[in-house]
Amino acid sequence: MKFNNIKRFAFGAMLASAIFSLGACKKYLEIKPESAFSPEDIFSNVSSANSAIMGVYQLLAGDDGYGQRQSLVFVNDTDEFSRSGDVDAGARGLARYSADAGNSELAATFTRGFQGIERANLCIKYIPQMAAYNNGSVSDKKELRRLYAEALVLRAIYYFDLVKNWGDVPMQLEPSVSGMDFNLSKTNSDVIYDQILGDIAVAERMLPWRKETTIDERITQGAARGMRARIALFRGGYQLRRSSKVMERLPDYLKYYTMARDECDTIMKSNQHALNPSFYDVFKKANELTLDNVYGERMLEVAQAGGNANYDSKLGRASGTRIADGSRYGPGGGALNPTASYFYSFDVSDPRKEVTIAHYNIDANNLKSPARITEMNDGKYRRDWRPIIAGATQTLGINWIMLRYSDILLMYAEAVNEINGSPDASAIKAYEDVRRRAFSANPGKVGVTPTSKTAFFNAIVQERSWELGGEGIRKYDLIRWNLLGAKLAQAKAEMTAIVNTPAKYARYLYYRNVGEEFEFLPGTGYYLPDPAVAPAPLYNSTTNPTGYIRIDWRQNLTTTAGGAIEKLGRTFQSNHSEVLPIHRSILDLNPNLKQDYGY
Repeated sequence: MKFNNIKRFAFGAMLASAIFSLGACKKYLEIKPESAFSPEDIFSNVSSANSAIMGVYQLLAGDDGYGQRQSLVFVNDTDEFSRSGDVDAGARGLARYSADAGNSELAATFTRGFQGIERANLCIKYIPQMAAYNNGSVSDKKELRRLYAEALVLRAIYYFDLVKNWGDVPMQLEPSVSGMDFNLSKTNSDVIYDQILGDIAVAERMLPWRKETTIDERITQGAARGMRARIALFRGGYQLRRSSKVMERLPDYLKYYTMARDECDTIMKSNQHALNPSFYDVFKKANELTLDNVYGERMLEVAQAGGNANYDSKLGRASGTRIADGSRYGPGGGALNPTASYFYSFDVSDPRKEVTIAHYNIDANNLKSPARITEMNDGKYRRDWRPIIAGATQTLGINWIMLRYSDILLMYAEAVNEINGSPDASAIKAYEDVRRRAFSANPGKVGVTPTSKTAFFNAIVQERSWELGGEGIRKYDLIRWNLLGAKLAQAKAEMTAIVNTPAKYARYLYYRNVGEEFEFLPGTGYYLPDPAVAPAPLYNSTTNPTGYIRIDWRQNLTTTAGGAIEKLGRTFQSNHSEVLPIHRSILDLNPNLKQDYGY
């Protein structure tokens, strides 16, 4: 259990409100003077410097960070998941790609990103100026270099989040002081990427590997290298360019694929991280608030605590299984719905589907029932897997997993394939390691790995979806591959085919409860018999078999206006929707910050 995290972040929060008032007020970053503490006071010893770093970590959490918006709101729609409901001026407007500069979800996360950068800038400036940084004890010097390195990586993460959502943004590498010009214009994203890639390269050498530290939920050398690999693939991927107004990948992209390959290779050879043999256990333990101190597959997590919207998470409340009020678990779920095409893309024996997709609801009497095809939910963060909290508490303290070792393996395989023009033995092994874990109970399902560049790339695109679905990665992967529009269209076409293929997919589900669990009528379920046969009356009957309840399954998926197919990414436009608009309140405060990308 992560009890040390709660106390550490609570203290970090108190000191953060003191230290991070040091800069003058930068209007659009909303940095407000709160204290008379000076840098000399705060950065006077290792303990207070450590608390200052906790304040940098702190802003990754909460509603405006990975407690909700960065994890559940900005990441939709994709071919995997869609936001429930229809267009509004908030989260659903973002999901449908119809957001404008007045969207209510935009300003707070943009602002929080720059607040995190400001906090990191203060640490990056003042920690190396501490007397103990160069003249302290061996242990003090080592710890202060670790803190400095953490600040560099954290600043890189904040900038990465801003760029992947908004494209070109202002870049400031010094803390704010009185008299500065705060009306910064945009910096080309490539410049920002190169800066933060260089920063992480400096930082990773000062960070301990996972097995060299007992401090949990902090950036280690493996986590830093993994994030550098991810950022490098984005730098080498497609981006929407302000100058050309189209998605482009620059000619030097292989330089960054090489960087990603090398970082992943170092991690793979470090013997510090491994796949948990149980995919289920990876997420069940995270929901149980248990840290991964055995395998280190969960390489980087955003720690969440405090029981409030600022620094805790709504994972399991806004996400996961749909749970009714009155249940012993407390209410939960309902925000994200998997596409029917994603559900049916999984092999029937792939255990990742049962983890990634919560295909059941829980009623007020704690009874489970199968959800309809358009009303299933994301499953990796679900309230019924968390230790029970009485009442309707919305903040559940569940950490967001930012980076896993399986992602390292798949990034390595992708990078090698791109660099060499085909996968070599090491790339194939990395790819197959992920599949072998998934099909450990049925090795024959691993299949034959393709060996041409295009076929292997397509296999990676699909495998990343099955392995990393619901982890906030898919949308940004598709953008860096310039495939978002094509994959949305493909999902719509596949769902239309499900509607129009009565000989393959069940029309209705028939179930009964056994205790609190449910079981299907024998011989029925989500699939018709394979090979396909003419539908038996059992699968299409509108009369319930005795003792069973009927659920509209495929019948709930339609091609009508306002249905799940029509609304998925409804207004997506290539060379426009790949980035978000900047909220007008931020533009109003900075005349040099311009709206671009057709907004």
